[in-house]
Amino acid sequence: MSDITTIVVGMSGKVDSFVAAYLLKKQGFNVIGVSIKMVDLADPLFSRRRALSVQDTMSSDEEKINDLSYIPAFFADCHLVDLEKARSQAEHLEIPFYAVNATSEFKNFVLDRVLSAGILGEKIYPCMHCHKLLIEILEQKADKLKAQMVATGHYARIQMIKNKKVYVLTSSHDAAVDQSLKLSQLTQQQLSRLLLPLAEMRRGEVLKIAKSMSDDVQVSGDEHLCFTSSPHLPQFIERTTAISLRKVGQVLRYEDDLLLSDHQGLHNFMLGEKRPFVTSQQGSTIEDANLIVVQKNTKNGVVFVADEKNLSFTSFILHCLVTTPLLNTTKTCSAMARFALSKEMWPCTIYFKNNQMALIELKSEMRGFMAPGGSVGLYEDTETGARLLASGVVANIPVLNTVFFKRENDKEVARVKMLLDRNKKLGF
Repeated sequence: MSDITTIVVGMSGKVDSFVAAYLLKKQGFNVIGVSIKMVDLADPLFSRRRALSVQDTMSSDEEKINDLSYIPAFFADCHLVDLEKARSQAEHLEIPFYAVNATSEFKNFVLDRVLSAGILGEKIYPCMHCHKLLIEILEQKADKLKAQMVATGHYARIQMIKNKKVYVLTSSHDAAVDQSLKLSQLTQQQLSRLLLPLAEMRRGEVLKIAKSMSDDVQVSGDEHLCFTSSPHLPQFIERTTAISLRKVGQVLRYEDDLLLSDHQGLHNFMLGEKRPFVTSQQGSTIEDANLIVVQKNTKNGVVFVADEKNLSFTSFILHCLVTTPLLNTTKTCSAMARFALSKEMWPCTIYFKNNQMALIELKSEMRGFMAPGGSVGLYEDTETGARLLASGVVANIPVLNTVFFKRENDKEVARVKMLLDRNKKLGF
């Protein structure tokens, strides 16, 4: 790194980027702090009049329509940059500081994806898109400032394979806060220019360093509340889209097509989420903590829920697959699968297909439902510093779940019985 003199560091005002900038300056680099404003909470888009479903419009009170308290709660902590705090940290470190307004890019590259998925109630893991955008904007700023590298406070590692000139993402030294999957969409060029000063550190060590420099330390919030996991997503959709885009319909139990209730829009149901209760047409409440949203029909608005005990899977399909250049995709490969927002890892075999697709076969059966749209990282092993071999998005092939097999088998049995009864009548 002898030819590297200047580094642009993305600073959010939180503890991690603060310490990353501090460590780089301590190593003698010319550090420039850059904050990227992704969200403007005062944007009129978020405070539009709430357009509820056709059935709800007449009965809705003004308080429900005009309540804007959802806005700061909807955006995860990682989307909100404290510019004044970041500026103060830069002054403390005695480094130059710049702010970039990227609210338009964030809308186009991230929020539009969230809205599209949310309207249909599909699962999405927007973090990969969000963090790719972050790196792209930092690189653009670095070019203008004549900086050779960019850096962030992510907990992940980048391994350079010198003899092959290849860069590989690996998991963090601190498994509890590993963010390697969030960076999995980065290109080789982007990885070659990115420094991650916290790669070998544990979160506790970072906090100690930050507290030694400042009493006012801000820790990043809970990533599990990001967008599609947020209870405020339906309201965001109701304020930013037309009623005509939100299909109303009925909730049916998948196992037997039992009608459970009407609903006021597909956007209120996310694939894979638990629905502990639904309100029946008679106004009574059907309680079942194990009901999970498994399928939706965008044409007639039907939402299917199934009992969790009927759901299990041993394989699934990934598409939009991104693989490390070291991986031989002409052969099967053993790996450890980790689902986005989960710390558990499951042994599996990867069968590579055409068109950036792969069949993932688990070594053991998993209970529950593999929701299409979720993201999965495939790692070399479970150790800290394990290479990220590939990542992708779960494809919409629900027949890989036990409940779907059972339903289709029941249909086939009924069809055969009908044919036999008809043949009997015809004298066969």
